Amino acid sequence: MVIPGRPDKYHNPRLRTLYLESQIIEALRSIARREGKSMNELINEILRSYVERHKEGNSTYPLDSWSKKPDFIAQPVRGELTIEYLETLPTNKIREIRALSMKDYEMADQVIWKRQQSNSGVKR
Repeated sequence: MVIPGRPDKYHNPRLRTLYLESQIIEALRSIARREGKSMNELINEILRSYVERHKEGNSTYPLDSWSKKPDFIAQPVRGELTIEYLETLPTNKIREIRALSMKDYEMADQVIWKRQQSNSGVKR
């Protein structure tokens, strides 16, 4: 069904009323304007992305399963760490994050080294 005045990309659109905080609305308007999108396009894009990440069958580990551990501290994904966030953590947690990052770095180096060896024809 095609609704006059509506983009064809919205299949079976339904009108919904949402109550959003003023700051959220202003931020969305600013982002939409900067990206050359309508508010409707931007909100649909955001919600589509959220649903994709959180739909049933997503392999992410539910945080509430970890909350039973008294020393659990949720942390951002690597690459999104900030000094401000790290400054809120106890030293032992910062060391754990550093150790995991170093381990990832070492594994990445191993893979790169293996690829370089196989591309250069050098046998191990």
